[in-house]
Amino acid sequence: MKIQIIVFCFFSLFSLQGEAVFSQNQRLEFVLPDIKGKDVNLDQFSGKKAIVVFWSIFNPASIDELDNLSRISIDSSIVLIGINIDKDTSADEICLFIDSKVWTFIILHDSKQNIFNEIFPKSIVPLTLICNNMHDIIESKQGFIPGDDEWILARVKEM
Repeated sequence: MKIQIIVFCFFSLFSLQGEAVFSQNQRLEFVLPDIKGKDVNLDQFSGKKAIVVFWSIFNPASIDELDNLSRISIDSSIVLIGINIDKDTSADEICLFIDSKVWTFIILHDSKQNIFNEIFPKSIVPLTLICNNMHDIIESKQGFIPGDDEWILARVKEM
């Protein structure tokens, strides 16, 4: 019984919101390949607000978050980007996984976890970053609980 409680508490930590691990208004910049191998630069979306979610195929909370975000209506002034951080998962495997979903947003692959670890070294997935139209990080959220998707969208629309 004690082991079950400890395990439950450990995994519960991964669904709680965490504190920011960066300075407020830090500019988010990256160039990463999409799942087809084409480099995508966040600057390509200059002038648009961004919701950036770091996720893993092996993390149910990150998949739930992306499933929920994919269902809400996001207008053309906002870009949704999912960045997969699985080191040992190929782009082909990610494509196969995504084919089972109805995700229509941009999926990038940070296979070496350069962005995730160098800029956000103490984070857990899902890590969601809310950026203004200059791609300054305004807010972050670690983990996912139902209803977070609506909070995220409301926060983006407030900017």
